[in-house]
Amino acid sequence: MVSERQLPLISVITVCYQAEAYLEQCILSVLSQEFDGFEYILIDGGSSDRTVEIIKKYRDRLAYWHSKPDRGLAHAFNMGLQKSRGKWVAFLNSDDFYSAPNVLSEAAETLASADEIDVMHGIIRHIAREHDVTSPSDEIGGPWDWRKFRRCSTIPHPAAFVSRRLIDEIGFFDENFRNALDYEFFLRKGPELRVSFVPSLFAYMRTGGISTNEAERSLRESRDSQIKNKASSAFGAYLWWANFRLRLFIKRLSGLSR
Repeated sequence: MVSERQLPLISVITVCYQAEAYLEQCILSVLSQEFDGFEYILIDGGSSDRTVEIIKKYRDRLAYWHSKPDRGLAHAFNMGLQKSRGKWVAFLNSDDFYSAPNVLSEAAETLASADEIDVMHGIIRHIAREHDVTSPSDEIGGPWDWRKFRRCSTIPHPAAFVSRRLIDEIGFFDENFRNALDYEFFLRKGPELRVSFVPSLFAYMRTGGISTNEAERSLRESRDSQIKNKASSAFGAYLWWANFRLRLFIKRLSGLSR
């Protein structure tokens, strides 16, 4: 057991917009952590619903927050990064939440001796937007394999902790990407990305967000990420994209026929 005084500071960043439905559950899952070595940053894109009202309830426990228009998810993430101080950074979206009060303490124990690691991640489970954790999906997340990652993202970002050193090395998120921005970010390091996997459930992620509702765009951005970062040839990336696009089309047909 590492003394809490020796554990690294973790910055948790939540970006949101018109997020009144699930934001409070997300916030409470962070603020209820049985660990003091973290800071919490909330970046709101200028919501007009009850989002700001919810944030203000907890503002005394936030390291930083604002509510103003931004240029999209990547820009919001980058603003959060600019305000963060942690040696490790976690991004928890407003409709996701940590699975238990010991997630950050367990992560910190691992991160305390992970100076050579770029990313550490655990496991997530998907849940439907209208459901709670009584109806989760199978666990998602496993050991790092570049051969798989170069074809599709296998790092579940709500359960991931990114080193400040990696951010300083490869830069902030590319605002040209909206859905696959985390995938593009990690692809920049290529096969040299150093990833550690912890077989623990860290977070629940609701389906029906941007990546689900804009599946076509997500596939296209993943393809473009592979080409941009030379994870695949253009021919290979387009072949992968066509295959997944066909599978998506068949899945939609199947859903319509029920």
